[in-house]
Amino acid sequence: MKDVAQKKIDKYERILDAAARVFAEKGFHRARISDVAKLAGVADGTVYLYFQNKDDLLIKTFEFIMDQVNSVLNRIYETEPSHEERIKKLINAHYELASRYPHAVELITFELRQSHKFMKEYENKKFKEYLRLIATIIKEGQDAGAFSKSLSPYVASRAIFGILNETMLQWIASKGKYQIEEISNTVMKIILDGIT
Repeated sequence: MKDVAQKKIDKYERILDAAARVFAEKGFHRARISDVAKLAGVADGTVYLYFQNKDDLLIKTFEFIMDQVNSVLNRIYETEPSHEERIKKLINAHYELASRYPHAVELITFELRQSHKFMKEYENKKFKEYLRLIATIIKEGQDAGAFSKSLSPYVASRAIFGILNETMLQWIASKGKYQIEEISNTVMKIILDGIT
């Protein structure tokens, strides 16, 4: 039998997953806390035990998604010694996550921009951590002679995110018109040619 702390974690994560789906499906402004609660299988008041309001729920959902992305990227960084393979695995991991959790991509790409609190007040530490990791991979590749030294690692990390984000969004919007493997292979060639 699960202990009380584990049950709270499970409920919290269930609410976050439901929030990502509801925000992606209905949009931030049309989504209601009651929609999230219903999908998560909890009472409306339970959501407010964990989150202050809808903006707070949106931000915490984003952080939950970014924690998962950063965990995957850190594992690649720590276990893959090849600089080029790190980039390849990073790209593949993004598209694999997108194919498994398309609602998360829609949330990150569209719905976060609908929250005034997120756009104006939120510091976005999780995203900075993500960019810092990609920049580190590029910088270490430059130091090893694998990547061009003429690139700014920070600018390159933003450009890589931009390419990945836009093409994942295009894949979701196309509703099967494009194969994710085709997109992944094309993006991989563009990025690797660009940084080497």
